[in-house]
Amino acid sequence: MSNTNLQKFLEAVSDLAGERCGQAFTNEMTSLLAERDRLLKSSWQEVDASVISTEDRKKLLKEVDFDTFTSRAANFLDKKAYPLFLFNVANTGIRFGELTKAKRLLTAIVAKYTASLDKLIVARCHKNLGQIAFYQNDLKSAETSLKTSLRLFKSINSHDGIASTHNALGTVLIEMGKPEAGQKEFNEAKAIAEKHKLDQTLSSVLMNLGNVASILGEWDEALANYQSALTGLKNQEAHQLKAKLNLNLASVYLKQGNFPKAESLVKEGNRFSEKGNLRYERAVSYLIEAEIACRKRIYSTGSALAITAFHLFSEMGDRHGLAEVYRVLGMINRDSEHFDQALSYFENSRRINTELGSHLNLGETLYEMGQLHQTTGNKRKAGKAFRDAIASYKRVNAKSRQLEAEIALSNL
Repeated sequence: MSNTNLQKFLEAVSDLAGERCGQAFTNEMTSLLAERDRLLKSSWQEVDASVISTEDRKKLLKEVDFDTFTSRAANFLDKKAYPLFLFNVANTGIRFGELTKAKRLLTAIVAKYTASLDKLIVARCHKNLGQIAFYQNDLKSAETSLKTSLRLFKSINSHDGIASTHNALGTVLIEMGKPEAGQKEFNEAKAIAEKHKLDQTLSSVLMNLGNVASILGEWDEALANYQSALTGLKNQEAHQLKAKLNLNLASVYLKQGNFPKAESLVKEGNRFSEKGNLRYERAVSYLIEAEIACRKRIYSTGSALAITAFHLFSEMGDRHGLAEVYRVLGMINRDSEHFDQALSYFENSRRINTELGSHLNLGETLYEMGQLHQTTGNKRKAGKAFRDAIASYKRVNAKSRQLEAEIALSNL
């Protein structure tokens, strides 16, 4: 995480701690950090300047600040208020893309404070752990955490919790290559959201149904679902969901070759990402912009955008995102005739997607790799890549992409 974003995250944590713990906490932290800075500055004068760079020193101080905030708050809050504070800090961490810190706090809450907390909070902890595991591509852990969350939400009859967890579980199952099971979860979530008028949850479900339509290549249905979801959020803040929906719309228009529309939607998505300090969505926007630049043959810009996305996904531990960046870098280098480099990037993308069992993205990487081999005149390798792409697309019923690969194979 960059120092700028880390600083914003810590400011949010500091504000939350000051609000919950009071002025006495703020005074103590001000004094403690000032003394810490004085002592460390003195210590660093004793070592070679090359051992710890100025940038590393700043980041180290910020990491220390986070641990200090979260541990010292226990002295100012009672046994019930403290885990609630940690829960809110974890949610802030998710919003800023600090997934490792958020996971650590949520795991501690579940392990130490379950007995003293309301079931609603415990259920939300498990749900957030499931979502973090999904972002970090640990799909089995995501499924386990979400099923635990669903059981707890059902035990207290939380309609919104039940619907939103069915929705999240559907996303995990789709990513695991179980489209029918995922679709069933989405339909269950949609029925509950409609019955109980849960507008934001319904918009999230519609977004995921749009994602399913996009996988199938049913572009009009995908666009209709995304637009309906946005309409349902018209009078709500929901920065993250609005950012995701605009980026999903941009992805569809990118697939259709409508670059001006895609670029406009990325900008709109970024507007909401900036309002909510949404690091993951910013990474996705850089990735989409990189592919647009590649399609428009603006290769230096595309490379810079892709590397920026790589940096963000790497810091969040999102291997799915990294695989997608490698695919786009492969496309950029292939189209700019750096063929050896392109193949290296495609191989990295294929390896990661294979390890993750991400069949749709694996198919897209294999298809682009087939285009590379066709460009360099190796029809045998191109044919194998296209056949492997077809097999991957079949696993998730991605019919339009499968047809595209079959046409490419027949034209060799």
